Amino acid sequence: SKLVSEHVLKNPLCEKVCEGLLIQYLAYAGRMAAAGNQGYYPENAIEKICCQMRHDITMNLPVSHYAKQCCLSESRFSHAFKEQTGLSPKQYMIKAKVETACSLLEYQGYSIPDAARAVGIEDLNYFSRLIRAHTNHTPGWFRKQY
Repeated sequence: SKLVSEHVLKNPLCEKVCEGLLIQYLAYAGRMAAAGNQGYYPENAIEKICCQMRHDITMNLPVSHYAKQCCLSESRFSHAFKEQTGLSPKQYMIKAKVETACSLLEYQGYSIPDAARAVGIEDLNYFSRLIRAHTNHTPGWFRKQY
């Protein structure tokens, strides 16, 4: 509909805009064909869930919460999520927590306990093991970078 609208209105540079829209449509069609169109879940829905997960980082919500938002079973949601992101929902949440915590330590000057609480982790030993496992550095190392 955007393509037709642009063509009918003849706005400035409408040919270039139409070319771009056509390329975007063909890329999406190619993606659908590559996925076999079997259970392909719209990419923007998964992107929204990823943003929601990062927003809810301190809440430690279960995967079932996000699956309900997509009106999918937890199993189907997990499969679609991994298909889109390459990570399971739990792996994605852990990665988001680690990235956020490291950023808070390194660029915001948070203390280690404050950074752990900011990402919803109360156990400092677990927090330290998690950071080290994913980055090969301790939380103190990131803190010293500040």
